[in-house]
Amino acid sequence: MIRIMFVCHGNICRSPMAEFVLKDIVNKRGLEDNFFIASSATSTEEIGNPVHRGTRDKILKTRLQSFLISQILQGTLQIPGTQVILMRPMMI
Repeated sequence: MIRIMFVCHGNICRSPMAEFVLKDIVNKRGLEDNFFIASSATSTEEIGNPVHRGTRDKILKTRLQSFLISQILQGTLQIPGTQVILMRPMMI
């Protein structure tokens, strides 16, 4: 299984957008059983908040599914072998 984690500051804009776009691509190719795709934050500032309205609007306009609530990058998300993609240089 290929594991991909997108990470940004608050997990309400960049990383969820990347998560939903990649999930859509993977699903359209029928490869969803081969991937674990998620997103998370490096900050607790937005934890529990929904995806930013601007991001949500873009996702809905492109007919992607959006049900994300912000979550912090934790041990439970740090699965061995996960490819972590930072959405901005020098975040950690």
